[in-house]
Amino acid sequence: MKKDEMKNMSLEEKTKELQEKIRKFVEMMEPFKNVIPDDLEKGFKKALNEGKIEESSKIANEIANIVRNYTDKIKSVPGSLSDEQALWLYEETKGIFKKGKVRTWAITNLRAYIYDHTNREQCVAGIAITDTVVMNTYRKSSGSRIGTFTGAGGRYFAGVGVSSSESQSQTYGDLVFLFQGKELLRFPSISDPHGVKKLVDTLKKQQKV
Repeated sequence: MKKDEMKNMSLEEKTKELQEKIRKFVEMMEPFKNVIPDDLEKGFKKALNEGKIEESSKIANEIANIVRNYTDKIKSVPGSLSDEQALWLYEETKGIFKKGKVRTWAITNLRAYIYDHTNREQCVAGIAITDTVVMNTYRKSSGSRIGTFTGAGGRYFAGVGVSSSESQSQTYGDLVFLFQGKELLRFPSISDPHGVKKLVDTLKKQQKV
């Protein structure tokens, strides 16, 4: 809006415009609530309630920067983050003797992703901002494992939810990552999907700030 248009606006109109901007900002930030520090959220709410426009704008910028940095981080190329650790992994390969990677499916302490090595493209889901559901489960008495828990932190969740009567067979299913209720990423027909979901749920709780 131009400055002269702002001058001609009544106080009521300016208040309504400000309220609408605040509403849209809160709506945009809500899905990222788990990465927004509690003290900033409380400070933002307090500043709004007290009518401190300048202070609330400053805090809003801080929140926006945190969310922007978070999204940049989870979209970064696999292997580029020093604080990232793979906890579950599956690699699609081609070839018989000289196998080459086609796609890597991974869950780390920060995100889940499928990386296409041929096209150098990836589909990513941030652990802190997504929900997970298990779908299309089935059991097989024999078959290759689709996905492996890695490291001490990942192996702890292997076999979660598997009863003794099921121990001779493997459970498979889809693990689906949802963002605002919509599918963002899917690992189809993976082994022990409930154990993998338990890993993701635990990571999400650890990432709340």
